[in-house]
This record gives sequence, structure tokens and C-alpha cells, in this order.
Amino acid sequence: MRLRRIFTTLVIITAAALGILYLFLDRLAENPRVIELKGEDTVRVSVDTSERWTYGDLPGEWPSEPDPELVALGKELFNTRGCRVCHTIGEGDLVGPDLKDVHRIRDYRWALLLLLRPDSMQQYDSLARALLKKYGVRMPDQRLSLREAEALLHYVVWESTKGNRATK
Repeated sequence: MRLRRIFTTLVIITAAALGILYLFLDRLAENPRVIELKGEDTVRVSVDTSERWTYGDLPGEWPSEPDPELVALGKELFNTRGCRVCHTIGEGDLVGPDLKDVHRIRDYRWALLLLLRPDSMQQYDSLARALLKKYGVRMPDQRLSLREAEALLHYVVWESTKGNRATK
């Protein structure tokens, strides 16, 4: 009887694993493209073909002045996509890092890629791996568009520089 339970459990686990593998391979078949970014580290980033962009299409610099329209969208996304569960902007670390002044310490393209392709970044980028090791929680793929990722970063810059604007 005990052997039968063990066998049944193994069959269920195997079926679940095969189901997950099927979903992964099915998604891979829909999205086989991968780009490699050369630099300090080589980063392989899968490209979602529903939105066509390349690394060179990504803006290279943080916005000097956040766009109010993008700030509004970014605020909405930050509050509705679960960003607030793991991150704050100026209130200290939670499950993930505090994002205040991230524009002063991280490259804009790097931040965009982390939002757009967190799975690839956490697998291939040494800094993203170090953050994963430090906080112990994977950043989920929110399936953001490039505009949405930029909006989130504009919102973070806006919130980070709130005090600077008040003193001007």
C-alpha cells in the first residue's frame, strides 16, 4: 500500500514537471530569439517578438527631467503591478532594494533590461545575480512594454528628486 502511494506521488510529480516543461517549450517555440549584449559581462536576453526592439533602441541616459505623462503612468504601474510589495522609494529596503536614487547608481539601459527581461538578467548579469543573492527573491516578469518600463523609471526618478524640486 505504501509503495503504491509513493508510485502515485511520483507519477503526479512527473506529470506536473512534464506539463511545466511543455509550457516552457511551447513558449520557447513562440519566442526563440535571443540577443547577446557584450560588455563587462556578456548578457543573453530573450527578446519578446510581440514588441520589436533591440538593445540599441533602448534609451541610453536617464531622463534629465521626468516626463509628467510617464510619471503618472509609472505611479499607476508601481501601485497596481505589485512593485510596492517589494520596493519603496526612499523608505528603506523591503523584500527588494529601496529604489531611491537608483538613477545615480545604475545605468539606464541596465535598469530597463531588468524591468523588461528580469529572468534573463537574473540568470546572466552579475549585478542582477548579486541582488538576487542579497535579497533572496526573484524579481517577477511583469511582461512590461518598453513604454511601461520607461514610465516606471520616470516615476522612480520623480519620487527620488521630490525634495530637490521643493527646495528650488
